[in-house]
Amino acid sequence: MFPIKWIWENMKGYRKQFITAMCLVVIMALLQLVNPTVSRLIVDKILAPAEGVSPQINLLIPLVAIMIGFTLLRTGIGYIMVMLCEKSSTGLVANIRAVIYRNLQRQDMKFYDKNRTGDLMTRLTGDLDMVRHVTAWDCRVALESIVLFFAVLIYFLCTDVLFTLALCVILPVIFFASFIYSRKVRPIYQNLREKLSVMNSQAQ
Repeated sequence: MFPIKWIWENMKGYRKQFITAMCLVVIMALLQLVNPTVSRLIVDKILAPAEGVSPQINLLIPLVAIMIGFTLLRTGIGYIMVMLCEKSSTGLVANIRAVIYRNLQRQDMKFYDKNRTGDLMTRLTGDLDMVRHVTAWDCRVALESIVLFFAVLIYFLCTDVLFTLALCVILPVIFFASFIYSRKVRPIYQNLREKLSVMNSQAQ
């Protein structure tokens, strides 16, 4: 919880942009359900109607226009969303870097004797770039995935309950595989970060 609070405090001046971007992420995720629904209507009403029912050709142009319109709308919203995410994350990194620089200038010589130059450089470069990546990309993708998952789950439950329950059977397997993967990747990342610190120290 502390890292989230710390990031939020350092996002001063860019919080509204970040919140707006996250709201657009939710809208984008929900809009992804429109085109599949329209495609289903095109198949059921025009391409393969029920036996004894004539195809409603007059619906083809309006339905295709709806698909094109929502695709263009999602593209426009996506552009604004990405720009807001990048601007807020870049501003966050600038604020954090200024705080770190001010803190470094107040340290005495013992601090620099105790801490490797590579560790300090990694904090100012690699770690901050990771913070920017998390706020600009990971938060957006995580929120979009969560919203889309529950939206699709509700949509499927309204369509076919048994089919939805059958699909949900594999969810524990997916979560378990993700957990195992994260357990294996974490030490690899920590080792990579340590090597980056050593490399920065040698370069200095």
